[in-house]
Amino acid sequence: CESSTIVTKSWCKASVNPKSDFKITKDAAFLSSKNPKINAVQFKPQNITIKARPGKKIQFKVSYKPAIDYPIDIYYLMDNSYTMKDHKDKLTNQATKIYNALKELSNNVYFGAGSFVEKMALPYADETQHNLNTFINHLSLTDNIANFVKVVKAVQHTGNYDTPEGGFDALMQVMVCDEIKWRKEARRLIIYSTDSTYHSAG
Repeated sequence: CESSTIVTKSWCKASVNPKSDFKITKDAAFLSSKNPKINAVQFKPQNITIKARPGKKIQFKVSYKPAIDYPIDIYYLMDNSYTMKDHKDKLTNQATKIYNALKELSNNVYFGAGSFVEKMALPYADETQHNLNTFINHLSLTDNIANFVKVVKAVQHTGNYDTPEGGFDALMQVMVCDEIKWRKEARRLIIYSTDSTYHSAG
């Protein structure tokens, strides 16, 4: 191979010099849908096939339009140690107000709740401590905000030996656990609520 700038007439006429290009293969119209079996369309185009040469720039336009009532899944992951009691009370007092504010953005908002304290082993905590847990899913995602408030109020607090908590263990569980019931097309938000640092061991 040689650069086209140095090719002379003595070269073979059968040269190959492909051009960079792109082709839009799917460009469905914007779509809002409350039917969970029908996916909303918020980006155009959806699929593009690109053929590019090294160092060559390709430009194409992408459009975005927020779908009406696009699903939002919000999961509250709470530190359940004793020092967080006041924070939990504030959440239950404000939950309905938060829910109503989000309903102005979308009528398809689901809330869920879970808690964590500590790794269930010494030297992090006493395994005989009442209500001690690494992670508990108290409520799978639901649009019943009254039940959300009721469940969060009923959560019992506990304690551990040191200041750091096992929050990252719980965070991983929330992301992968099927019991949370994340919806496939929803925006997924995890509110990680704690007043402490996290353990990095294990």
